[in-house]
Amino acid sequence: MSRAEPNRSTRGLKPEWMQGPGPYIGRITNHLDPTNMGILEVEILKSSGAGNSSAETSSGYTIPCEYVSPFYGVTPREGVSDNDGFDYTQQSYGMWAIPPDIGVKVIVFFAEGNYGNGYWMGCIQDKNMNFMVPGNPSTTYNSETKSKPRPVGEYNKKKETGAGKDATQYVKPCWADQCAVIDNQGLADDHTRGTNTSSARREVPSMVFGWSTPGPPDRRPGKPKVNYGEKFAQSQVPFNRLGGSSIVMDDGDMSLLRKNFASQGPSDYANAEAGESGKDTVPHNELLRLKTRTGHQILLHNSEDLIYIAHGSGQSWIEMTSNGKIDIYSKDSISIRTENDLNLKAERDINFEATNNVNFKAGAKMSLQSTADFNIKSGAGLNIESTGKLNGKSGAGISLQSSSALNIKSGAALKLGSAANFEVNAGADGIISAGGSNNLKSSAHKITAGAISFNGAAASVAGGVSAAGPAEDAKSPVRLPSAEPWGGHENFGPEDHTPDKTDSSSATTPKTGSSTVRDTFRKSI
Repeated sequence: MSRAEPNRSTRGLKPEWMQGPGPYIGRITNHLDPTNMGILEVEILKSSGAGNSSAETSSGYTIPCEYVSPFYGVTPREGVSDNDGFDYTQQSYGMWAIPPDIGVKVIVFFAEGNYGNGYWMGCIQDKNMNFMVPGNPSTTYNSETKSKPRPVGEYNKKKETGAGKDATQYVKPCWADQCAVIDNQGLADDHTRGTNTSSARREVPSMVFGWSTPGPPDRRPGKPKVNYGEKFAQSQVPFNRLGGSSIVMDDGDMSLLRKNFASQGPSDYANAEAGESGKDTVPHNELLRLKTRTGHQILLHNSEDLIYIAHGSGQSWIEMTSNGKIDIYSKDSISIRTENDLNLKAERDINFEATNNVNFKAGAKMSLQSTADFNIKSGAGLNIESTGKLNGKSGAGISLQSSSALNIKSGAALKLGSAANFEVNAGADGIISAGGSNNLKSSAHKITAGAISFNGAAASVAGGVSAAGPAEDAKSPVRLPSAEPWGGHENFGPEDHTPDKTDSSSATTPKTGSSTVRDTFRKSI
């Protein structure tokens, strides 16, 4: 199928009715271009006198046609030199679309009427076969269940007659692979992050724009195949595609209006077709979505006023919400590293909780400061160790209390000093022992004992030690994202996730919710 030698792949004789450059309607017979330029072999079709495309007949005339891109460019050839490196060769840019499958109809024309200069410039849609484009939407008109929307394929023309019904409402087979993706992600019942309505057949005129790729051929065992190639030289190739990636820009479904702004109320929509009132500036499903066939997605959702980034496995996701929350979930770990400072500041609480250990380690000084009480509490031992000085300072009292022995030990001198009275009180024997001299010095010395008495007044009894106050329990975070489905998404009910209800000191746990919306493809009016 060489463009330089088109006659080698031309089949049949040019029909007498072909006159001039066209355009003509053609059907793709071969899209395997060894030159990688998107050249198609196209059989020219003849339309009926009425111009009804369904009455097109084959001409038997097949001719190679070059690809015309909506946009393409290459830097000037004049800048090329024999020097090595990127700077001295040409660079191409622009738009590239995978050539359509065989059997797809295209518009072709011949430059200056020369049938050796054929070009294909666009694809003609198969009648009613555009439900899946561009966003692979979901509907309750599916073969699995009528109770909730599911991803579907196009309706089967050999089974669905659709007498008296809108073709949009023909029952369509569930797309098992895509159903499995959103089920595994936990998003099957989430009509924001999981299912969508971005179809070319949703409304007239369409408010949906975008592009979806066909995806790789489905080569799994047992999947259907078709004969491909010329007569007596055919081979079997996969009939199905696995589905591909999509870029969708959806201006929203005006038949459904949000009853409140996302920052103010839950994800609930009014049926505008039935006369219900809602926010005129907030149609359902206004969004930009980038998504792959395995479920990886970046979602910029205007209607729900959120940004959502998720892994296709459902094991990690990030969301930024209308009222300024950032929620992150990871099934494994979250790792952050910086070659310089890592700064964290909260105008309210910072809460850390671990089912296992919490470790802080500093290569130099570590400082902990509190303008109010500083509490340390342990369910087992509390160990403090320093290879240098250990200093404790309080602007008020210091109390040490133990339900068993309290030991203070020093490897060098131990000095206890007080600017006022110094008192030692023991409920049993009091023992002072020294390996050397025992020196006692005071301006007045008093000793009282049952067996020994010195002249003078009786010694005063040492006062009791004040009990140490208990350390307060650390507070646990109350807003903790989980694997989907997570009912804590703010758009499900922003009034249940206000700052006062997500405070760690709050006695209540924030409520969970879900999204509800009717199937827009039912078109109630």
